[in-house]
Amino acid sequence: MEENISVRNLKLIMESLALWAPREKDVITLVEHVRASLSRYICSKIAVSGEIKVVMLSGYIEDAIRKGIRQTSGGSFLNMDIEVSDEVMETLAHALRELRNAKKDFVLLVSVDIRRFVKRLIDNRFKSILVISYAEIDEAYTINVLKTI
Repeated sequence: MEENISVRNLKLIMESLALWAPREKDVITLVEHVRASLSRYICSKIAVSGEIKVVMLSGYIEDAIRKGIRQTSGGSFLNMDIEVSDEVMETLAHALRELRNAKKDFVLLVSVDIRRFVKRLIDNRFKSILVISYAEIDEAYTINVLKTI
């Protein structure tokens, strides 16, 4: 709900939770599994004529974010070095401004293990940008990569 994903399909959500909850205790990971089960719905909301325009993060940026993820008994959180965080945000800001100025609609496509952390990282500056993972792409849709940052 926080990211404007409808929870109306309770049957599918409950099936996904029933499948994954016995094996997965991390709430963030459970949410990602539920989102993957809602891939058809998510894609239908962001696709235009069966195509999803995406911006992807480079392996360098994804790795920098991944290295900043900390696991505790209370859950996972992002704790990046401030210089690395600033560099990532500035790189993102520059590229995203270019695309917005070109009036291109897009979503940010990232690996499933960092999706939630990327969303939290960019949320203050880029609240309107949707962040989805590869697991949320339904096979019926085509991906058009506009840029890799």
